[in-house]
Amino acid sequence: MLAAYRTLAWIDWPDDGMVSVFHPETGETHLLNSFAAECLAFLWENGPATSQACRTHLEDAVAKPMDDLATSVEAVLRQLKDLELVYDNQGWAPASNSDDAQARR
Repeated sequence: MLAAYRTLAWIDWPDDGMVSVFHPETGETHLLNSFAAECLAFLWENGPATSQACRTHLEDAVAKPMDDLATSVEAVLRQLKDLELVYDNQGWAPASNSDDAQARR
């Protein structure tokens, strides 16, 4: 299961279809396309969640059909994880992610 860090700050650029995401723990800012931003937002609002739950959400959220949605979602999740915007939630969470992180340790 994956979850998004709760400390992320977002700026939506609707005219460009892009979102800027700032991660205060790493000090990095990332520019995401609307597909990656929708995936990250789903995990931030509903996570921890499985990649299947993210795919199901994106099937409803994406306006046009995608033949390879599963592959696209898996690739985006890997990239978000590599950027340290999401993490594997296998019974633990970084202390900075949420107030209940200590309860799960």
